[in-house]
Amino acid sequence: LEVMTRPPSKQKNKKPTAKRVILFDEAKRAEYLTGFHKRKVERRKLALRKAADELKEEKRLLKERHEALVLQRAGVLAPDMQMIECQPVTEELPEHTVTVTELDLQPTAAPAQQSGPSQPLPAISKKSFNKKLKDELKMKPNKRKFQRKSKKKTKGKKRSKR
Repeated sequence: LEVMTRPPSKQKNKKPTAKRVILFDEAKRAEYLTGFHKRKVERRKLALRKAADELKEEKRLLKERHEALVLQRAGVLAPDMQMIECQPVTEELPEHTVTVTELDLQPTAAPAQQSGPSQPLPAISKKSFNKKLKDELKMKPNKRKFQRKSKKKTKGKKRSKR
C-alpha cells in the first residue's frame, strides 16, 4: 500500500481554533425580554439630560455675546487700546495707607490712537436690546418631544369594552 501525501510545500498549516461555547442564561434572557420599558426610559432621560446641557451651553454663549456687545457699545473695548500709564499717589494716614490711582478712560485722552473716521454703531434702545436678550434666554427644550402622545378622542363614537 502506498499512502499518498502532499509534498511539504503544499501541505496546509491548520492552526487549531478555539471553540466557542454558548451558554444559555435564563435570568439574562428574562431581564432582556422584560427590560424594554426600562431601557426606553433610560434613553429618554439621557436625551433630556443632553438637551438640557445643550440649552445651558447655548445660554452661556448668548450671555457671552451679550456682554461683549454691551462692552463694545459702551466704548470700553477700543481696538487699538494701549496700556494706560498711571501715577499712583500714596498717602499715609495714622491708621492705614491709601493709594490713589487716576485713570483717564476718555477717548479724547489719546487722540493719536484714532487713525481714521470711526463709524458709530447703529442706535438700539436699551429696552429693546434687553428684551431681545431676555427672549433669547427663555429658550426651553421641547419637552413634548419626549413624552408619550395621548390618544386622539373620537367624536360621537364610543369604544366597546372587550
